[in-house]
Amino acid sequence: MSKATQWTIDTLAPLREHLSPWPAVLPSEAGDPIRPLKIGVRADLAVLLPDGEAHEVLSRVLRRYARGREYLAALAAPDAMRHDLAGNPVEPVAEEHKIHFGSKAKAARPSAPQHRETVTVSVKIKALKVTAVVPPADLKPLPPGADVVLALEVGDGMTAMAKLNPKSYRKALATIAELGAENVAVIVQGQMTRPGVIESAGIVAQPKKPKGDL
Repeated sequence: MSKATQWTIDTLAPLREHLSPWPAVLPSEAGDPIRPLKIGVRADLAVLLPDGEAHEVLSRVLRRYARGREYLAALAAPDAMRHDLAGNPVEPVAEEHKIHFGSKAKAARPSAPQHRETVTVSVKIKALKVTAVVPPADLKPLPPGADVVLALEVGDGMTAMAKLNPKSYRKALATIAELGAENVAVIVQGQMTRPGVIESAGIVAQPKKPKGDL
């Protein structure tokens, strides 16, 4: 297993002042395991940050971290899995990503034909945790006394339904109306135990930090 070195910790250090609590998927000290990050993890982290300098720091730190030999080795490891912010495995690292990054990590070695077998490991879990960032401007007013079900469309032909608490939904709408859609991040969270249904779903609208405000 690839482990963090002091270089890894120093590389991530500029991000620490902007992220609290520190995501479990990122190493905290030398010797911690390096976990490959899920596709789209930058967007998940960006939701937790104010606008402006913090986002620039995030892009710079992640770019350097993902090019480090420790991270490249973690990607190329047999049966490597990508992880979400909480450190939970979510999907295997694609073979083309292993080959791509593995070739960088081992550039000094003579190239040889790659004959890899893909093994699918089935594991039973209680539920999948779901976190979705919702465009504030897409939320519609709710008639008095009505329930609300949010249909989250992903790509072509994939939809997940989330039944929300009307009071929480109206509170989110009020925050958007007060601060403006461009100044609010809306997050829906829940869990999935069956396809297309997000259970125990909650919604919250969080004010963004104004640009230029340290």
